[in-house]
Amino acid sequence: MESVDPDRPSESNCPTDDTCRPSHLFELPLALQWIRLSRNRYTPGMQTACCIVLLFALNAVICAKLWFSGYLNEPGSVEGPFLAFSTWIAHHWGDLHWFPMWFMGMPFEKVYGPGLHWTVAAASRTLPISVVQSYRCITTALYCLGPVTLFWLCFRLTRSRTYGVIVGLTYSLTSPIVWLSSLTRTDIGGWFSPRRYQVLVHYGEGPHVAALTLVPLVIWALHEAIEYRRMRSSALAAVLFGAVLITNWTATAGLAMALTAYCVSRTGLVPPVRWLRVAAILMLGYALVSPQVPPSVVASIPRNAQASDGVYFGTRQFAGIFVLIILLATLHVSMARRNVSRTFRFFLYFFVISAAVVLSSAWWNISLTPQPHRFQLEMEMALTAAVAYPVWRWCQGTSRSVKATALVLFLAMTGFQFFKYRGYVDHHSQTIRMEGTIEYRAAKWLDDHAQGARVFAPGSIGLWMNLFTETPQMVGCCDQSIPSFSQRLAFYTVYTGENAGIRDAEDSIVWLKAYGVRIVGTSGPNSPEYFKPFRNPHKFDGVLPFEWREDDTTMYRVPTRSASLAHIIPSTSEVLRTPTDGLDLGEVRRYVRALENPALPLAPTQWMSAVEARVHTTLSPGEVVSLQITYAPAWRATANGLPVALHADGLGLIVAEPRCRGACDLDLRYGYSMEQRLTRWIQGLAVILCVILLLSAGDRQQTVEASSPVGSAAAASFPRRRPEQTSHNLRL
Repeated sequence: MESVDPDRPSESNCPTDDTCRPSHLFELPLALQWIRLSRNRYTPGMQTACCIVLLFALNAVICAKLWFSGYLNEPGSVEGPFLAFSTWIAHHWGDLHWFPMWFMGMPFEKVYGPGLHWTVAAASRTLPISVVQSYRCITTALYCLGPVTLFWLCFRLTRSRTYGVIVGLTYSLTSPIVWLSSLTRTDIGGWFSPRRYQVLVHYGEGPHVAALTLVPLVIWALHEAIEYRRMRSSALAAVLFGAVLITNWTATAGLAMALTAYCVSRTGLVPPVRWLRVAAILMLGYALVSPQVPPSVVASIPRNAQASDGVYFGTRQFAGIFVLIILLATLHVSMARRNVSRTFRFFLYFFVISAAVVLSSAWWNISLTPQPHRFQLEMEMALTAAVAYPVWRWCQGTSRSVKATALVLFLAMTGFQFFKYRGYVDHHSQTIRMEGTIEYRAAKWLDDHAQGARVFAPGSIGLWMNLFTETPQMVGCCDQSIPSFSQRLAFYTVYTGENAGIRDAEDSIVWLKAYGVRIVGTSGPNSPEYFKPFRNPHKFDGVLPFEWREDDTTMYRVPTRSASLAHIIPSTSEVLRTPTDGLDLGEVRRYVRALENPALPLAPTQWMSAVEARVHTTLSPGEVVSLQITYAPAWRATANGLPVALHADGLGLIVAEPRCRGACDLDLRYGYSMEQRLTRWIQGLAVILCVILLLSAGDRQQTVEASSPVGSAAAASFPRRRPEQTSHNLRL
């Protein structure tokens, strides 16, 4: 069978069964022909470009108020820490190694996927715009490109611009989840409101929306690499997969759902050896970004995700996954017997997988994964394309009058939704002067009075604080980034005082001192702070010295013997085991007593940079140096020029064991761990391999059917239909 150029299908030779359709049918229905005007005047490339411009322009007009807006009136948005992280990158571009602002400090790669934040910081450094303006323009552009990339995937899978435009317009102007979940409908406030926009603005999930825009491109590039054996497509798929991986973990999980659906939909058509290429492409994509997502980070994400909302993988989850596998297998066998389009199968399977996660939680309160509601956008993408496919195929076999009626109804729906969306955007894109908010005022007060010491800032104040100052915090963002279970216990106990009773304030102070906090803030019921996370916001009244109060927001000083984060303690006072809960404070109390023991020498610390410090002290036999900094394998230390052993205590903090006696200068430096060195070598090799693939000449253009006996057998089982053989029923 001769090779086929997939970009130029014809009536007699089409690369897939989706492309064969009666030649007399219009490329676009009736009134939409203004997009292409004349088939004789405009090339297929120009027609495709018009569709892309149409979809992007439509979304750009809807989001017109958002493009160059400043701070939005959304104090509870997680946008605050994202802006803070981007600001830190912009200000410390050459020193992106250790991030000292959150959770007692942490390796840069463990903070959050840096893909979007690197882009935002680079744009703000290159162009005369602020980080906020850069973030707003980039996330808005990626929001508008979401329907465009989905159009591109649909067009490339079916070779139909009509189908791509229908999907793109529907995805731009509808939100199916509000019809399927009453909880979501109540949250967004109506039947016709844009969930994707709400996720971007109200919840501030710019990285999720950005990465989701890339998901259709990953599937498209992978399809080109597998179906037509294109080397350049393999490299492109790897790069795009890596981009999703370092941008957002939720979208990465959504991409895993889409990849599973794609592989299942191609089962029986693609030769088994081709799946090795899929695995190789994904491994190459991971290798390209492995220094930013090392194996230790990959291992910590599921653990932290499960702890974030208490959904742990158990019998219920595995039973649900087993049922899902049976359902997918049954669907695949049934559709294979009926010769159903593989494009439709892919989107249907994608919907079934994502809906199993989202709707089982919304309808029956069964969580198959942690935070199942966050996969609503992935489900909407799959459902839109799956529903549009039979509608498009049905329209192909109808008369012109029926097409005209369907077009009028579709345009009426899009017009109605356009104005509904515009109204929603105008109402929910109000800007504010940040200087007048409690988040800004409290952050500036802490910057002036903490003088670089660690603080415990409540709720939204902590989320936004590091956008305005570089005051280190005990807490930070986000759940997947928390370095240790002890730290999660600590701030949960300080916020809630659960089961502490009359010892609530006392136990909270023990945790605060153990983690080196010098000022703690609380927000009362009348505070404008958004979350108000303290169950008992006045528990420190009369217990800690009062420092500042404004709008029912209070700051207290935590008295401590030393302002340094380094302390000399007896080795017997070290916290040896991780506390089991927030009230398991036996070893922690002993450790805090050692910190406050006036008989022990002080250990003043001089920081030369964020990754280099010197501690000058005196040591006696049986004493060690406790550093209230998160332990990481890349930390190195010397004492009076000799190497020093470092390890983590039960709180996840550094303990140094210098062998010097008397005067001791302990030098600390954050370098590179073995994992970091290895992943950088792997990244270098992956980059070289990608360059070779991109520069490779003579891409193979063979389709699956033309390249293998398995493909030929599949082609015999799924014959290509000529236009006159195309049925007008719903066999798709």
